[in-house]
Amino acid sequence: MEGTRWNDRRRALAPAVVGLIVAAFGVALLGAGDAPTISAASEAGGATIAATGSATVSAPPDMARVSLGANAFKPTAREAMDDVDRVVLALGRSLASLGIDARDIRTVGLQLGPRYGNDGTSVAGFDAEEDLEVTVRDLGKVGPVLDAALAAGANRLGGVVFDWRDASSLRSQAIAQAVADARAQAEAAAGAAGLRVLGVESVEVQGGGPIIYRGAAAEPAAGVTVYPGQSSLTVTVRVVYRVGP
Repeated sequence: MEGTRWNDRRRALAPAVVGLIVAAFGVALLGAGDAPTISAASEAGGATIAATGSATVSAPPDMARVSLGANAFKPTAREAMDDVDRVVLALGRSLASLGIDARDIRTVGLQLGPRYGNDGTSVAGFDAEEDLEVTVRDLGKVGPVLDAALAAGANRLGGVVFDWRDASSLRSQAIAQAVADARAQAEAAAGAAGLRVLGVESVEVQGGGPIIYRGAAAEPAAGVTVYPGQSSLTVTVRVVYRVGP
């Protein structure tokens, strides 16, 4: 009879003991950077482990976005805007001759304002500025696009970003690898606490933007040479797992 009461008492205490083990292990992992974090009982009364996993996948880019434009300083606002407009129109014609579709050219910035003299009150003239973003779907044309911009009178270059037309498959690969990374961490943490992973409570996916690395040069055209390099996509996931004895 005494043995039966002891067994009943032990079974009643088991969830609390598991919670204490999990909570204690969680304290040990605090401040461990990307190590899994342990939390005590959830609302349902079970213990959980929250693990963060990450993965990076790489692939050659197949498109580019070029940011460029023109600015001018003239005595009057009209003259300044006309100067910039002449450059932008000439650039549009040059880009069309390269086979760049009109839908791939858009204005992303347009400014006009006075420039004051040394006294801070008198107007010395006006600054006008227009910035374009050009989507280049043939990487062999990135160099010629930059050459055309210079020939048209562009005097602003915001940069070149290489990307993919469709990154969905790369993102799916990165998510799968990141989840596997989180699972491995959770299982290691659970095992160290004398527990095992029972299932998934929730998954949160973060990131997915491209990271650009400089790589081998593209086939150079006469004029400006660009380097498409290797583009990488990084995804981070936070997975909460249910654990138990």
